[in-house]
Parts: sequence; C-alpha cells; structure tokens
Amino acid sequence: MSISSGISSSVDNSKVQIPTHSSDLQNMFPSYQLNGKNYLHWLQIVKTFLKGKGKLSHLLGIGPAIDDPKFAAWDEEDSMIMSWLWNSMKLDIRGTYMFLSTSKEIRHVVSQSYSKKPNRTKETCWKLHGKPPRTRKKGDRKEGHAKAHFTDSDNSEVQDQYGS
Repeated sequence: MSISSGISSSVDNSKVQIPTHSSDLQNMFPSYQLNGKNYLHWLQIVKTFLKGKGKLSHLLGIGPAIDDPKFAAWDEEDSMIMSWLWNSMKLDIRGTYMFLSTSKEIRHVVSQSYSKKPNRTKETCWKLHGKPPRTRKKGDRKEGHAKAHFTDSDNSEVQDQYGS
C-alpha cells in the first residue's frame, strides 16, 4: 500500500487555513533597516519575507470586505504587519509613517518617499498634497525653501494635533 493512497487528490481551498501566530512576524531582519538610501533592497526583503509567510496580500491591500466575518482576523494581522514594517525602519524614518492606517498605505507612502521612479518628485507630491508651510518669514532672502516636518520620539505636536 502506498503512502499517498489515503490522501485525496483534490483540496478544497476554502477550508485550508494557515495558522497565524504572533511569532509569525518575529525574527524579521532587525539588522537590516530602511535608512533612506537602501529602499529597493529593503522593499525586496519585505516582499520576500511577507510572501514566505503568506502575507503579501496585506502590502497589496487585498483582503476581505469590512462586513466579512474574516475581516477582524485579517485586520489584526495587518496591524502586526504594520508594527513589523515600523520596526524594519530606522527610528528617524519610522515616525513619519506611524499614523498611517494600513500596511498597504505604509508601503505606498514609503514608496513615494524613497522610490526613484518617475512622477515621485517633490513637485508631484506638492501638487497632490500641497506645499509644506514656509519656515522663513517673508522678508528672508531664501523664500520658497520649505522644510518637511517629521516626527521624532517627542510626539507632543502630533498628540496636540490629534488630541491623543
């Protein structure tokens, strides 16, 4: 009798579930973090790791509808992936992405920040989202040189803005 004789040749994919454990996303790659200059390598590691864990759909935003009973579990996984993504970034970078809602949104905004693809320029960003506020007074010589506002470990400005 062969080993495979008792195994059915058809599999019902709707019943196959991969167990999700909180340890699934641990042991990521703590020694390799997004530093602003290594975006393509970082993205490849992120995609490969999540694909290996069966979680790549989160970066693509593919998941159940909000009214689907499976949504709550998917949303919890997405929160785990979001925290994993934040931990895969240097501290000075991560604060910029801490208030995004989904792992797909984090991937998208990081891509806009660090990808060297066409249409990912400062000017395109300004057209979509508006220019950052001026940091100099009108009488200063170097008008128009605005600075981006990033959060750091002191989140008092953000807490004041969002009432947290």
